[in-house]
Amino acid sequence: MKKGVSRRDFIKGAAASALSVAAMGVLGGCAQADATTQAATEAVTEAATAAATAAETTAPESPSTEAATVAQTEAPETAGGEKQPWLRADNGMFDWRIKPEEPKEFTETLSADVIVCGGGLSGLNAARRAAELGNSVIVVQKGETYDIHGFQCATFNSSMVKEVVENDPVEFFNAYMETHGHRCNPDIIRLWIDQSGPAFDWYEELMPERGDDYKTNYRSVIYAERPQGYSTADHKYKTFRGTIDFTYESWAYAGERLYEKTLELGVEYRFKESGYMLTQDGSGRVTGLIARVEDDSETPSYVKYEAAKGVIVSTGYHGTAQDIMMEIGVEEAVYTLRNGQPFPASSGFGGTGDGHRMLVWAGGEIEPFRQADGCALSLLDPAAGLSLNKLGKRWHNEDDQCWSLGLEMRWQPGKMAWKIYDKNWRACLPYQNMSHMAIDPYASTPWTVPPKDYKTLADGVSTTDGETNYLDYLDQELMAGVGNPDGITIGRYWSWQGNERYGAETLEELADMMGYDAEAKANMLAEIEEYNKMCEQGRDTRYGKSPSMLFPVKEGPFFAFSTSTSLSGRMGQEGIMTNGRLQPVVAETGKPIEGVYLAGVIVGGRHANCYMTPMGGMNHGFDVTFGKMAAEFLNEDNQ
Repeated sequence: MKKGVSRRDFIKGAAASALSVAAMGVLGGCAQADATTQAATEAVTEAATAAATAAETTAPESPSTEAATVAQTEAPETAGGEKQPWLRADNGMFDWRIKPEEPKEFTETLSADVIVCGGGLSGLNAARRAAELGNSVIVVQKGETYDIHGFQCATFNSSMVKEVVENDPVEFFNAYMETHGHRCNPDIIRLWIDQSGPAFDWYEELMPERGDDYKTNYRSVIYAERPQGYSTADHKYKTFRGTIDFTYESWAYAGERLYEKTLELGVEYRFKESGYMLTQDGSGRVTGLIARVEDDSETPSYVKYEAAKGVIVSTGYHGTAQDIMMEIGVEEAVYTLRNGQPFPASSGFGGTGDGHRMLVWAGGEIEPFRQADGCALSLLDPAAGLSLNKLGKRWHNEDDQCWSLGLEMRWQPGKMAWKIYDKNWRACLPYQNMSHMAIDPYASTPWTVPPKDYKTLADGVSTTDGETNYLDYLDQELMAGVGNPDGITIGRYWSWQGNERYGAETLEELADMMGYDAEAKANMLAEIEEYNKMCEQGRDTRYGKSPSMLFPVKEGPFFAFSTSTSLSGRMGQEGIMTNGRLQPVVAETGKPIEGVYLAGVIVGGRHANCYMTPMGGMNHGFDVTFGKMAAEFLNEDNQ
């Protein structure tokens, strides 16, 4: 057995790493006078030495030192056999925080009032607003073009929403913070509440009149119509109306018009260049950006950008940055490795963390709470049918949000579950929560009434007439699959189909199709009997599901739709600690790093547990609002 370091040596190593990290907080941020730097470094050294001495004198050697040593020094293997560094301070997990030497040679030096780093939705909105305010703007974008994707945008009391409902800002704020255990940044959430309505109205100025094609037949307030007396007050998660619904095509077209508007305003784009390092003056104020040219040459080349007024960083996630993820994604890393999956290649979120590096090197810090997502849905989720696990047992309150469902499911055998409905499944839809992927049973939009020849059914026939509701198509295909032991086939028109789908005339037959053994089958029948009684009484006495969501499973045919959660963690969403004016802050002092502003998902404090929100499309809502506001704050601070 290979011998590693002793526990005492390991503690010393960890203390040394703590010293290096603490020193980076002093040396890697704002430049300071030599005397101040030396005094701060000496203070950190003394503290780290004292901690190591105390640990050495008070912590006895473990009786199983050799076994513990092996656990500390032997890196686990991934499914592919590749060694991964273990999560240890002296094994490189903080190395990404060490600021490299600043490049000295540049292929070009360019100047503008505002430099925007990142050409996604938030970056383009920042560029548009900065240019409207009279600034010259250069956008540095890693890809070959701008990046706009998705289909929904959350707003708070925008003009469109106020035609349907006017939400109370304090009620929304409290619900948002409660959902995240009060671990979000209150100032960031309140900023979005106060500014997202005007920001979306401003964004919508660029959009064309509604038409009848894929690009323009869009923009509706989803869930606008609700059943009489509908309320989410007693739901598991409180949700609100405010999401503007688009199709993928119309959202992309809106982004195209935004890009064209920035060109009209004189914004210059520099594609295939990635943000590498922020430049700072002697006071620590950010003065510009160094970008790395994205080409195939072995020797990197750099372009220097000088910002007369400031830099806006909108670089997105860090989910594919293995070095950052080895520190930031500790909990999800353990989950992933425990399940024999590679880490962090399957993190579920993109982004290489360029902005995170630049901002930490400039003195900023990652937000204090780690996020995880377990996105999982069956065919009709979040419509609250009866959910059973592999043992045939009901296991939770089925009032789900897709992003949290997968996390809850990690408790269950096989990390999977079934959702059970009877023939009256459509009755559940109006009473579901209004979160991501919820089905709007009332609206007439391209999502609910597909345009002519837009999608295809299971038999390959297109959605031909442009009048039939998706739910009618779905009902036809569900009924056609009843009794088929190979399962129900759903056409390409339904975006989230789950894993397996079965229909049967009796519950016993359905249990057999689901693969239940005799014990699980008996459990299933007993659970359904008990659940039906609670539905009749109007009260879930076990898990407290809202009475409005209690629908019995009584009339055949019966349906079972499966879902499962990933064996890999979904991580990489954490942002940078940010104040209410979208400036990164020094964690120890709370003071902003001047000259730089953040927009989009790199803004820390938006979420804390996972991407679980009172409206769908919150990230796009943050992008539009924070892009606009970052430019306005920057401009105000230069008056």
